[in-house]
Amino acid sequence: MTSFVFRFTVFKNVYIMSRALIKQEIDGALVDNFVITKVKELLKDKPVRIEKFIEHPITYGVALGQNSSKMARCLRHFKTSYARKVWEAIRINLQPVMLFVTH
Repeated sequence: MTSFVFRFTVFKNVYIMSRALIKQEIDGALVDNFVITKVKELLKDKPVRIEKFIEHPITYGVALGQNSSKMARCLRHFKTSYARKVWEAIRINLQPVMLFVTH
């Protein structure tokens, strides 16, 4: 019987996680597609592959400081009035990664 031990680690940033993956200090990582887009060039020539995509609805948020009700109103108005521009900006900056599966 084979047993597996999973140890979950939260990395301070994606570069530390990428380095651990490349050095085989970890066996794998669950990473958001937007984040992996940012390090795609770092990983492209390394012995790293994407094994599987997990489809999940995407949620983005905005963090505001206290007493920022005017900014909150402004953001709500902008999002409502220019929803297409908001999603277009996300689409332009999000480069889907290719799925490489080896058996």
